Amino acid sequence: TVLITVVLLVAHLMGNKGDYLLGGVMGDFLGSTICVCEIAALTFISARSGIIATYLSICDEFDGQGFQLSNVYANSSIRATFHFVLLSLALKGWL
Repeated sequence: TVLITVVLLVAHLMGNKGDYLLGGVMGDFLGSTICVCEIAALTFISARSGIIATYLSICDEFDGQGFQLSNVYANSSIRATFHFVLLSLALKGWL
């Protein structure tokens, strides 16, 4: 359900952006949005076990012993996720 919600949200946001930039949603723009959503959905489906393992390791860090950011950042999969999110935000701010 989360994946469907994200795809619908991306499609809606891209529709708004296309309407703003192009004065409407063109066929090529709509086709590229469909391709991007499809690639993202297939990537998330194939990486599902890794995402769950990363989520569980983050939850283990919050088990009541006190949260240490250095312990979370020491985990390579969490560090990669953090770098991806940080890079995505930087690119979004730049564009």
